Formats: sequence, C-alpha cells, structure tokens
Amino acid sequence: MAKYVIYGQADCPNYARAELLADDLSFNLPDFKVHKETISQDKWQMFLEEICKKNGWTHNTSPLIYRELVDRGGNGTYLGDFKAFQTVAKHWYGFDDIVGEEAQNIAKENLEAHLQLEKDRMKEHTEPVKFAIIGAGNPVAYQLLPLFLGGFFDKKPKSFVLCDTNDKFDALQGVQMELEDLSVDDYHSTLLTDNMTSAVTSADYVIILEDIDALKYEECFSLLHYTNEFYKSIAESIKGAISTSTKIVLSGYKACVGAQLLKYYDVKSDNITVVMTLDEQRVRSKLSKQLQVHPEDISQITVWGNVPLTDSARTTLGQVKNHLGSLTGPPWHSKSVSEAVVVSDWDTANMEDKTTRDTEIMSKCERGPFMSTALAIYRHIHALVNGSDFFTMGIESKGEFDTDHGVFLGVPVSIDEETGCVKVKQDVELSEEIKELIRLQNNQLIVEKQIALSEHEDISTALQKLEEALWRVVVTPSLGRQLEDTEALRIAAEEEARIAAEKQAIEEEKKRQEEEAIREAEAKAAALLADDKDDQMEEQVETEETDGQDQENEDEDQ
Repeated sequence: MAKYVIYGQADCPNYARAELLADDLSFNLPDFKVHKETISQDKWQMFLEEICKKNGWTHNTSPLIYRELVDRGGNGTYLGDFKAFQTVAKHWYGFDDIVGEEAQNIAKENLEAHLQLEKDRMKEHTEPVKFAIIGAGNPVAYQLLPLFLGGFFDKKPKSFVLCDTNDKFDALQGVQMELEDLSVDDYHSTLLTDNMTSAVTSADYVIILEDIDALKYEECFSLLHYTNEFYKSIAESIKGAISTSTKIVLSGYKACVGAQLLKYYDVKSDNITVVMTLDEQRVRSKLSKQLQVHPEDISQITVWGNVPLTDSARTTLGQVKNHLGSLTGPPWHSKSVSEAVVVSDWDTANMEDKTTRDTEIMSKCERGPFMSTALAIYRHIHALVNGSDFFTMGIESKGEFDTDHGVFLGVPVSIDEETGCVKVKQDVELSEEIKELIRLQNNQLIVEKQIALSEHEDISTALQKLEEALWRVVVTPSLGRQLEDTEALRIAAEEEARIAAEKQAIEEEKKRQEEEAIREAEAKAAALLADDKDDQMEEQVETEETDGQDQENEDEDQ
C-alpha cells in the first residue's frame, strides 16, 4: 500500500489544489493514504534544502510531493510538484482538481490555520501548567510533585511554586533540587516563596496541604479553632489573586470544613474540591487481598460525607473484575463487590479511621503515610484533567442527597473530559443506612463550621452540639432502632431455626428408636421360630427312634 506525502508553504495556492485533490482521492479510494503538512514561508527554503539533500532530489517549488510505502520505511519515491501529482491522479485514478478562486480561498485558510497552530505550539512551550503548593514543606509534597512529570497533561511543561513559612525553606530547597535533578523534558521551573498571594497568581492548580495534626489537640474546640485560623489566613491571601478557572484542591484532616471556611471568607471559586481518594485506596487494598484480585480490578468505591471518619468509605456501589467465584466471566466482566464478598457487614468490620491507620504506619516506619497520600492527590487531579465516569471527591453541595447547600461532602461524581465539569452522580440507589450516614455527617459539618467560627456561647455548649451531631450509629435513634429491629429479626430467625432443628432431631431419634425396637422384635421372633423348629426336629427324631425300637421288639417276639 502506498502513501503520498505533500509538503507546501502555508499560503501556496498549488498546495491548496494538491490538498483538495488528495482529499478527494482519499474519500473515494479507501486504500489511498496521504500525509499533508504546511511549512511557514520563512522556514520553507531551509526545509526544502534539508529534505532534498537527505533523499538526493532536486526541487525548488511548493508543494513537494513524493510517494512512500506504508510501514516499510526507507527513502520515498520522488514525484514532483502539483502538476506531476495532477498528471498521476488523472492518468491512474481519473480525478482532476479544482482551479480558480476556491483554491485561493483555501490557501488563505491554510495560512490562518498554520499561524494559529504555530501560535498554539509557542503557547504550549512558553506557558507551562502552573502548580501552586501551599504548605509545600509538608513531606507529602516531596512525594507528590514528581508524579506530575513524565507525561502528565500531554507532556506540557510544568512549573511549581512552593509556598511555606520561612522556617521551612531548607525543606523547600531540597524539593527544588530534587526536581531539577530529575532532568525530565516536561519540567519547566520551581519558585520558592512565603507569599501566598504571589504564589497563586496565574496558577492553574492550587494544592493546599494541611498542617493540622489532630493528635496535638485534646478536644475538638481547639482543633476547629486552629482550623479556622489556618484557612482564614489562606483565604485572605488568595481570594483576590486566583482566577475563576483556577482549580483549588484541599487535602488534610479537616479539608471538608476548610473548604466551607474558604467560601465563608469570600474565596469566589466553583472549582474547590476535597481529596477523598486515600480512604478509597485503603478500601481497595483490603478488598483486593480478600478477593485475591489486583486493586485496579476494583472500582466505584465511594467515600460518603465527611472525611476522615471511621467507616465513611463504602463498597455499596463497588464493582470487581477478574474475581474467581461461583460465576467468573472474561476480563471485561464485572460483578458487584457485595456479590463477591457475600458478608453483609464487611464495611463496618474492616474499616479503620484515618488516625488509627496513620498511627499504625507511623509506629512501623517512623513516618506518616506520605506516599499513599501523595498518590491520592495525584489521582484526584488526574481525574480533574482527564475526566472520569465514576470518581469520589468532596464537592460543594447543591442539595444533592437531601444535604444542605454549601456543605462540602464526599459523593460519587462524573467528570467531563473536555470541560472538566464535575457533576454529582445522583442516579445511584442508596440504602437507608447510607442515607442516614450522609444526613448525620452533613449535620456534623455544619456544627463543626459553627464551632470553628465561635458561633456558640461557650466551649461546653459547642462540644455538646458537636457530640449531638456525631455520625456514629450508637447515637442515632432512628438508625439504631432500625438496626435493633434487624438484629431482633435475625435472632428470631435463628431461634426458629434452632427449635425446628431440635424438633427434627427429636423426631429422627424417635424414628430411630422405633426402627431399633422393630429390629429387636423381629430378631426375637426369628429366634423363637428357630427354637420351635429345633424342638420339632428333636421330637421327630425321638419318635422315629421309638418306632424303630418297637419294630425291633415286635420282630424279636415273632
């Protein structure tokens, strides 16, 4: 199979005629292949000299047309200019070209398209994707930033602005040196600063890494008060500097509350999202071990509501592939996680809260879960860039699932690949237990925000309000009653089954005893019958002996 290659100046009418003729041939002849490319006028002569020198041709006009074998490599076969191509098309294929004003118009369009393409290429080269990292002294940043390099964003160059307090500058310089030492093509630059306003200016992505350690605070009021101060300072610094298209990503212990505080302090953005992916990763990790599949075979694990709370990640909507069970399909076939796991309370029996899991990791390797947290943030941003049919993240509520407007909750979403628009997936069927869980966490987040803003009279009142809003089942009357009723039904069913089993056992024992008695009676009857037969035989023998003796006596008398 042959392919025709056409190079020409962007504003060349003859190139336009050759292009149209080639398009006509490609449309009507399925095996006719063509590659077309425009060259700017200032680069045309140099390009022409290089390609002719490489192939040993002599050519000095536009367009240049040659023929090569598809997928064979090697030098092409020189054809010539447009007239040569026109002759071949007319002789071998019976096609001719257009002439006149239409070709001139197409030449103008080619020139405009070429100039726009060059402009886009220059823009991609000179304007990198800019990441502003607030709290970049966090060890998570060290693990996170290299993940954005080496192919992310279609190999567009990336620049990083690392922002933190002056006492963290040594750590920031270390990260900067590491990024430079990677020596990858799509790395552009790294800037260090302690000024959040300048850091986020013209940024495409603002990543906020919380510096909030819950273990430092003995009670919730102090923790939430510090959370308010942390996010208030960020909001006041960035609210006039970010653009409407800037995507703000929050990761941390109080990120859902923090997102609400940013909006409260007038950060006008509809692109604030909260990372929930770490909890989702941990569920997939545990599930994959139990189901003996790879974690990537498990999908649609959802983190509901606030995070990180015990049991907030659920497998209700989860799907699994390549699971060897009673029904096993091809690699593309998936089944529900609940069908594969079978155990109805797997979620509540296997989930840990974030603090417990983090403490366990810290005790074993003397550092926090920085690697898994970094990957969670990366996957979150990857979904925002490339789209996803199903993902879990914290977004601002518009009343979905009967939640309050303005509350940031973890929900399943879909992300449009072209526009990056995030939409809540409301076409999912939820159990009453999950609906109750969402309502409780919605209430908790409202109260936490109120406490953070000191909207309660005193600490004791605030803590009481918080405790009343906690999501745990044990303090939820309606859900507690539902679970009690379910447990009562389960116990009743077990008791009924136990009684039935005992009754069946008694009946079987009675039947066994009756059968044993019959067998014993039959054995006794058989024994008696055998004894009677023996007696009859003995009597017969004695009779025969007596008769024989009498006969002998009679004979002797005679």
